[in-house]
Amino acid sequence: RDQFSTEPDQISFNTLIFAAARAGNKTLVEKVWEEMQKQDDFEQTIRTYNSRLMVSGKEERLAILDEICTTKSLTPDRYTIALLIYPLIQIGRMGDVKTLVEDFIASSPERIKKDGFSAFLTTLIKEGDVASA
Repeated sequence: RDQFSTEPDQISFNTLIFAAARAGNKTLVEKVWEEMQKQDDFEQTIRTYNSRLMVSGKEERLAILDEICTTKSLTPDRYTIALLIYPLIQIGRMGDVKTLVEDFIASSPERIKKDGFSAFLTTLIKEGDVASA
């Protein structure tokens, strides 16, 4: 920001928060999130929330899901569901799993659906929950 004498835009923030999440830097993700919330001219996207989910534990993920569900402008994508499916199954929130998957099916093209289900199954198998897969 200081080096280029310009304010970051939504793309800049999302790029930074995603890079921090991929690096597993939860502190930086939280710092960028806080800075984003101070901006009046744009809203966080599902990608922003996915970055937060990537570095969050189970309880935090569930709280973030509640934020997503109460924000009308957000639609969970295949990455959101892949990050949430196992914690939801673990605590028995099968209704939420069903709703997320049904909404995903209704709003996604066929190619994305296939990729999504592959990601969901991979997540469950990695977690050792072959029965749910």
